[in-house]
Amino acid sequence: YRVRLRGRNFWLADGDRVGRFAFDVTLFVQARDPEQASTAAVHALGADEDLCSALRNEASDPPLVFTLEAHKIPAELAPPPKRGAFTFTPDDGSEPEPGLPTEPVWRPHA
Repeated sequence: YRVRLRGRNFWLADGDRVGRFAFDVTLFVQARDPEQASTAAVHALGADEDLCSALRNEASDPPLVFTLEAHKIPAELAPPPKRGAFTFTPDDGSEPEPGLPTEPVWRPHA
């Protein structure tokens, strides 16, 4: 599966600066169905040491991750399971954009 995730409200450290960011990332995972693919992608994201070590959210203000899409791709066309490149943007804390799922698939500290 090719799974596209969107992260919101990620307070991240960059050197001695901390800022709130949103991101999109595509991950490739092996799974039986889209729900399992979403779960596998979120677990892979949670295991990303660079992302987790930069995370500075308070427990009362957790980051959120939403699955935007999970598409089955033919096994012969799939790369090995891996993380794609993150695309980070500033997150101003505004309401989620239209079309974003209403329930996150990941809320650490919850």
